[in-house]
Amino acid sequence: MAPAASAASEPDARAGPGAPRVAYAFRDDLWIYDVAGDKRIRLTHDGEARTERSPRFRNAAVLSFAAERDPGDAAGLFGRDSLWEVGARGGRVREILRLEAAVLAHDWSPDGGRLAYLVSDGRSDQLCLYDASRGRTRLIRRLHAPQGREPGPDDDESLAWSPTGSALLVVDTFALAARTATVNVLNGAGRELVAASEGTFARWSADGRSVFFRELGYGTRGEWYAQGLSSGGLRRLGMRAGTFRADVSPDGRRLAYDDGAATPSIYVFDLESGGEVRVARGFLAPVWLGAEVVVATAAKGGACAPVCDLRSFTIRDTTVAFDVRTGARRRLSLQTTVPTPGFLPNLDVFGLTAERTSPA
Repeated sequence: MAPAASAASEPDARAGPGAPRVAYAFRDDLWIYDVAGDKRIRLTHDGEARTERSPRFRNAAVLSFAAERDPGDAAGLFGRDSLWEVGARGGRVREILRLEAAVLAHDWSPDGGRLAYLVSDGRSDQLCLYDASRGRTRLIRRLHAPQGREPGPDDDESLAWSPTGSALLVVDTFALAARTATVNVLNGAGRELVAASEGTFARWSADGRSVFFRELGYGTRGEWYAQGLSSGGLRRLGMRAGTFRADVSPDGRRLAYDDGAATPSIYVFDLESGGEVRVARGFLAPVWLGAEVVVATAAKGGACAPVCDLRSFTIRDTTVAFDVRTGARRRLSLQTTVPTPGFLPNLDVFGLTAERTSPA
């Protein structure tokens, strides 16, 4: 794996402390995008020689990512991966964990001391926890066995610590079978904090007191719900059903999402008023990059109805920032916000809220 080198065509994004940045994978390499300066830097230069994906910030200076050692089956699933670290300005790449399974998702605790990761070896999906200070790994929970099917538009594999670092939100839909709980909220020992749900696209609320998710399963409309951790109760949100790829605003008051239509639209739903606004048409996979700014990727679907699988879209290497308040728009140098290969996390944002500190 080659370290990053300076390139005149890709200016160095040396953002100051606290400046929002985005880590993402694009064409098998890792990139950093500086939100304030609209600049990007390429961190790795392997191209197709090695697929690097799912970057996650450990802190402001370091990020981790997954890279395959063995590609696995014909679909590129259930191979063997390693987890690596690299500086947010490039430099030396270091292997953290060498695994005998494929990484579906991973995330660092807010203090940067614990790394939770979800892997699959084709027989079962396993949630594990790595203690960086002790160099120890343990199995937290064994999840469902993969179903051996092609990914669909409703699939989501994601893993996220709560803002306080006391709980993990695990979404594992690729193992979906009839009546399967695919959204789990667990503590560090793997114990359920609330009843698991059959859902997808689950996200933490900004305060970590609840989770938002879309119902999933035969005969459902794809309604969105909030589930409180203290009560475990479900509350229907009233937002557009059957939508995709939700992202929570920095202030926690709004959700942005796309509708997955052949010409996809981006919507913003106000959790307090219940109002919905269409922000853009011809874009998908929205991500908040400011208090009033949603960024999304330009795309157009093919002959698919009523919704398109991400693989059915013609996705352009173009992102646009939309000001939710004024309607202004601006093209960015960021190349994509789209998950890869349609259901794995591909982007992490650092610096919008009080986030990870350097590990002790």
